[in-house]
Amino acid sequence: MRACLRLVCVAIIAGVAFCSGKFLAGAPAASESPETTLEQQLANAKFKLAEANLERALQMNRRVGNLVPADIVREYQQAVEVAKVRIAQAALADDSRRFAVWLRQAEGFQVIAEAAYRNAIAANERTSRAVTEAEVTRLHLKADVAQLQLQRGRSLIDRPSALQNQWQLDLLDDEVQQLREEIMRRPNTQLIYTP
Repeated sequence: MRACLRLVCVAIIAGVAFCSGKFLAGAPAASESPETTLEQQLANAKFKLAEANLERALQMNRRVGNLVPADIVREYQQAVEVAKVRIAQAALADDSRRFAVWLRQAEGFQVIAEAAYRNAIAANERTSRAVTEAEVTRLHLKADVAQLQLQRGRSLIDRPSALQNQWQLDLLDDEVQQLREEIMRRPNTQLIYTP
């Protein structure tokens, strides 16, 4: 859940940064060559932002031990890895390789959802009723949906781009729904880890 919130926030922030200043006018940034496309500039900006978010979490943990939980740090690390792939893919004109970035993101969502479910089960094994039965069921269903989305994406690898685009929109819709759930479930004070 938090990963989805962070990834969408990162995408929104990068999009706003991308559309402002020199990028809006279409001029290359000072550090970019004229041959660098706007898509490559955006991928680089997202990568730098993902690195900055990870560094912020690591700095917080250096100042106050384990302030940011390890699973959150792993989500930031995953965002950096996805951003690296996007940089490599931005230079390619091959849509099938670009689709691989979406698959990797879906894999990450599936891993995070499965880990949240397993963590809830483990918490209940350590302390009875640490996580409500309803929440364990919800996390299990969320992991199932993430797994099915990943399988659906993999089944579309060699399919027409219109079908791939629909899956990408569905994946984004799932992320937005998860953001809504997260916002409704947690007071603002618990969103301390969100960049």
